[in-house]
Amino acid sequence: MPEDKVIGNSLDRWRLTNPAVGAVYRIFAGSFAMIDFLDPGFILIIACAVGVILVSALSKVVPTNNPLPPEIVDAQSTVHWTSAIVMPLVGSTILVLCLYFLSSMMIVMTISFSCISCVSIFSLMYVVLPHTPEFNKKLFRLPLLGAEVTVRTLLSGLIAGAMLATWFLRPYWYMSNVIALCLCWFMMQCTSLPNLKIASLLLAALFVYDIFWVFYSKPIFGKNVMVTVATSLRLPMLLEFPRLFGDRAVMLGLGDIVFPGIVICYTLKIDLHLHNLRLTPPTVDLVPMATAPDVQHKDAAVMDATVTPGGSTSWLGVWREASYMQTAMAGYLVGLVVAYAAVTIMNHPQPALLYLVPLTLGPPLVRSLPRHHLGLLWNGV
Repeated sequence: MPEDKVIGNSLDRWRLTNPAVGAVYRIFAGSFAMIDFLDPGFILIIACAVGVILVSALSKVVPTNNPLPPEIVDAQSTVHWTSAIVMPLVGSTILVLCLYFLSSMMIVMTISFSCISCVSIFSLMYVVLPHTPEFNKKLFRLPLLGAEVTVRTLLSGLIAGAMLATWFLRPYWYMSNVIALCLCWFMMQCTSLPNLKIASLLLAALFVYDIFWVFYSKPIFGKNVMVTVATSLRLPMLLEFPRLFGDRAVMLGLGDIVFPGIVICYTLKIDLHLHNLRLTPPTVDLVPMATAPDVQHKDAAVMDATVTPGGSTSWLGVWREASYMQTAMAGYLVGLVVAYAAVTIMNHPQPALLYLVPLTLGPPLVRSLPRHHLGLLWNGV
């Protein structure tokens, strides 16, 4: 029996055998808003999506004593217009191959996801583990690769291997979610946008891709390709939480987190650029936008919480300065709520990017107009 059915049956038995839970279910069963928006599964999936984007964005700009492994830093890439167009085409090809050659593609996808997941978990553990002489102690050198193995790298590798092995042996939803969140964090760390022009092209292409494969693939292929593939491949390619008041799990694809997430990371980059301009002496003309009212030089004594004595930064201080990021994050949150409301009202799977793209891109653009920052957002720094 599929795992989500097992989860649903277990919760149904709990609901039927527990009078208090059964009473709550009967009270709210007639109201989709109370059932869905107060359901712990819905709240958890929203919290995870917003939380991983927030952590990824802040960890990209706030200096840390625990940097990413050098090999991962070298692999970081910037999205250009060609890759923005190619990504949906590659995704469409993979969907069709998975639809017609599921057993073969399952092997390929499992190997691919296992490798990427292992690297993602390893990188996260490498950052999280303490940066102390004990953890940086060199143990041995790999004979073929010539890379030095430290206590930190060894522990990171062991944790990554143990998590993957646990998922293979017991592919429960919570272990799959942990690996999926590691993947989201890693992909947002390794991908950046040069400007909002490329971001708009990328999200517009994915917008069309998502709508086509959810709404218009069934007349052509005989079934909803996106839903069929997503539910057939038991891989950490989406977040999935069981509902307390229902038999269907709440799901969110990784692309619905990563792609809006890299846009939100870009808005934080703009926020910090504007903050640095405010702390720059007026004799240094960095960009033409420096004459805009919001980026005029202020006395260095009015330095706000982002910069602390000694030049270090804090996540809270950066968040207070991140007006465009706050706007984009609020729009993304509203988009998630609207997407799940649409699923509940229409009782049909919805392309989340249909709601997330306009509500993530639109608010920062609108906010930039009275500040005269549209050119800066659109063309980059």
